[in-house]
Amino acid sequence: GIRDFCLSRGLGDVYKRQMREAAEQLAFWYMLGTDEVAQSRRWLQTAERLDGRVPPTDAELARRDVVRGYLSVHRGDRSAAIEAFDRALGGALPADLATPTLEGLVSQLRAAGRSAEIPGTLDRVAKAYSRAPEVMQAVAKHREGLQ
Repeated sequence: GIRDFCLSRGLGDVYKRQMREAAEQLAFWYMLGTDEVAQSRRWLQTAERLDGRVPPTDAELARRDVVRGYLSVHRGDRSAAIEAFDRALGGALPADLATPTLEGLVSQLRAAGRSAEIPGTLDRVAKAYSRAPEVMQAVAKHREGLQ
């Protein structure tokens, strides 16, 4: 299989990176596709165990923060969800994931009674994603909702 092919050619890091990426994708799928929280948590932990062998990219860390945010929502820990979503929106998250993550962050801030933080959050996200029209549209929608 792929493992033997990679290892026989000295591509152990390639194999480990592929395994970690697959584990992250499964964590996402179980969380957002099937809502199986325990399975998502296990796959996230699997991805993190592989970090010592192949350092994760900023985008990988941001995707993990999205999963952590949703796991925190399921636990009822709004503060942890807000922190995770906020970290994810630092600019490394792909734009197609930034918009739903922003939605999650704003809803958690409102639910936690922290609506006063929304304008600053929108400013940070707009700065980080100024070249992503879909994210900027979401920011504008939330700004309109504040008035």
